[in-house]
Amino acid sequence: MNIRPKVIISVFNNHEVLLKVDHDSKSNYTTFIPVGGGVDFGETLVIAALRELEEEIQIKNVPLKYLGFHEYIFKTNNVDRHELMFHYACPISNIIRKNIPSMGVDNGQSFKIKWFTKEEVKSIKHSLVPPNIYSELQEHL
Repeated sequence: MNIRPKVIISVFNNHEVLLKVDHDSKSNYTTFIPVGGGVDFGETLVIAALRELEEEIQIKNVPLKYLGFHEYIFKTNNVDRHELMFHYACPISNIIRKNIPSMGVDNGQSFKIKWFTKEEVKSIKHSLVPPNIYSELQEHL
């Protein structure tokens, strides 16, 4: 098993946050995670975050603010995983929001994204990944 460094980016606009909706059909469980992905060798965390934003939801050249570090150890599809997640905030304008596609893309695969209000984030608190990002999200909504 490898430990994987990862960046996750919470995109904020008009007191809402954009999250990836990930449904596991085997367990029939849905989780919610900021967009993001792995850090490539030789890449800084900020460069990785900017690259992931562009690749997944076509956002370019935006300011980022470091929010925190999260370690997440879990099992998915009977595979043990260990991720070190560096969480960033990305406030965007209404113009940028209008240009975000309706679906995200990761390695050629589409995924569902959805905007959540503060109250909606509270209602999905127990399904957030990583589990302890709730307070960081609430502070920015």
